[in-house]
Amino acid sequence: MSVMRAGDEPMHYHDGSHRWMSPNGKQDQKVWEERVREHQRRHRERLGNRPVRRPGSTGQPLRRAS
Repeated sequence: MSVMRAGDEPMHYHDGSHRWMSPNGKQDQKVWEERVREHQRRHRERLGNRPVRRPGSTGQPLRRAS
């Protein structure tokens, strides 16, 4: 698990899970989901050489993060 950094709060619920619904409906849902996906990619990059998975995939790694 990575450390929550300053500015990550909008992406997380209080329990640390990711917020997939746009907060307060202020942002287009598709745009919000892409922000969350990018945020998750940054988590994986910080953790090191973890598999990067294609959104909606069956779990097979697309490539290794570098």
